Amino acid sequence: MKLAIRAQIIALSFCIWSPSTSIHAATINGFVTDDTNGESVPFAAISLHDGAVGTVGNASGYFALKGIPAGTIVVVASHVGYKNWRDTVQIRDDAEIRLSIRLQPQIIVLQEETVISAERLDDERIVQPSLIALAPRQLEYMPAVATPDLLRSLQSLPGIQAASDISSGLYIRGGSPDQTRILLDQVPLYNPSHSFGFFSTFSPDAIKDV
Repeated sequence: MKLAIRAQIIALSFCIWSPSTSIHAATINGFVTDDTNGESVPFAAISLHDGAVGTVGNASGYFALKGIPAGTIVVVASHVGYKNWRDTVQIRDDAEIRLSIRLQPQIIVLQEETVISAERLDDERIVQPSLIALAPRQLEYMPAVATPDLLRSLQSLPGIQAASDISSGLYIRGGSPDQTRILLDQVPLYNPSHSFGFFSTFSPDAIKDV
């Protein structure tokens, strides 16, 4: 009976202390970067080709694959906006392999195209009183000197008055021309006329709306 008990204890001790396969597993670590500029790619997905081992990189692009068995494996890395990367690595027991992954950017083309359009000045026209919108075609039929002129055409609208017959300056509701703000594509113009103020600098053919 004593011999049997000793044999069981020895067998149990052997099972506890026998090395497992995980002790000899290898580790792969490194950084994931952008191939075009060398910047780190955060939170990239790195895994083995069979999906047995996988991880996600941190905010600095660092990753570590642990518990990799010995042999020839295929490492796969992926991230949104980049091409999938893969490489074949030969693994030895207890090895720690440094692997640098450089991902190439890839344009994502959606299957369906969604077009969102809106009128840029709709909100301004709603909230602003006394706002008048004109199209270039309307300017052709308004009074002008020699050729259609944007500022001179505006002088015939209600609330706008000309300084003189030879000036394209706008006196809007009693304000002088230097108090009138003129924007071209939301950019202020401080000198909207030429030829000593006789003509405006705008060509009606190049204007979409006023």
